[in-house]
Amino acid sequence: MSAHDTRENHRQRRSRGPSRPRSAGAAITLEKPFSMSHFYPVSFLTNIMSEYTIKPPARQMDEFEELVYEYTTRMGLGNEEHWDVDARSCNLRFESATRGPPAKVSFLIKVTPALSNYMGNLHGGCAATLVDVLSTTILLGVSEPGKFALGGVSRNLKLTYLRPVPTGTEARIVCELIHVGKRLALMRAEIQKAETGDVCVVGEHEKANTDPEINQRI
Repeated sequence: MSAHDTRENHRQRRSRGPSRPRSAGAAITLEKPFSMSHFYPVSFLTNIMSEYTIKPPARQMDEFEELVYEYTTRMGLGNEEHWDVDARSCNLRFESATRGPPAKVSFLIKVTPALSNYMGNLHGGCAATLVDVLSTTILLGVSEPGKFALGGVSRNLKLTYLRPVPTGTEARIVCELIHVGKRLALMRAEIQKAETGDVCVVGEHEKANTDPEINQRI
């Protein structure tokens, strides 16, 4: 589902010293992902990593935030070839992430007409897509080879809609890792009104690990 560096590769990047501060909207040059090239053709990786549409925060990110942000940019958001959310048009922004516990990530988004239903509120199906895709980024942040390094596949996705999110609203999406094991992981997400903190949608996302055994030949 997403490109993922091995921990060894990540340690090599870290050993080269601290990263430079990044400004909002700045382009990021990523190294060719090591582990995913074993599973997907280079052309596929090039397509999903060719243009990053999710803005980083204006402040300097810490090491874990940079890791989760990299995974977020590799989710393929804005790719018109599959079911997706246009990250540019809704100004989707990476806000923060922490390793925890609990590990947590948050994003900001503008609810546009393209994300809304005929009543002028965030569409339930769109909310489900956002929870599905964005909650996976924090799972990738704590993953390791053989344990959700490929992001896994959805097993259950449950959303409870508490309040409408009107078109034009600035919303915050907060995703938290509840549990991760060798086979299953569970994330919880909230879609809030950024201005008031009112919780509008609550989601639970359970995923199954699809990584091959570390010593298994592919």
